[in-house]
Amino acid sequence: MNLLTNEQIFRKKKKNSIFLPRSIIIDSNLFWSMPKTAIRVYMIFKGKCVVEKVNAKSGRESGWMIKNNGKIKFSYKEAKEKYGISCGSFAKAIDSLIEKGFIDLDHQGSGTQDDYNLYAISDRWQSYGTEFFVKAARTKRTDNRGKRWSTVD
Repeated sequence: MNLLTNEQIFRKKKKNSIFLPRSIIIDSNLFWSMPKTAIRVYMIFKGKCVVEKVNAKSGRESGWMIKNNGKIKFSYKEAKEKYGISCGSFAKAIDSLIEKGFIDLDHQGSGTQDDYNLYAISDRWQSYGTEFFVKAARTKRTDNRGKRWSTVD
């Protein structure tokens, strides 16, 4: 016996959905040429998106907006423990997704507790390979935060 209202059923289905543009699925050779782990990581990112419908204003089409864009958390620890993705594979996937314009690093965390990297879904990939493409890369840490050192006496 189902005790949920129609609205609750709709919200539950919507929450369990991933929204991908048709242009990625059908038209993007760039997307399908990426390593399998990068595609998997991108799908996980899309699953972390909270979307809401945006109503059209005078003659425009309505659409969807990512409410938490720029605030999407996906840590190395979560990738390893929850999804079985090694740190090295996760780093390569993140680099590939940023380089090709599918995600952007919005905030570089410090590697300490409660200061995570925050990501945004990007549409820069649509101009990849053209003069209009805006290149981006994850900045590599030059400090030693988060590294464990052993001392030799």
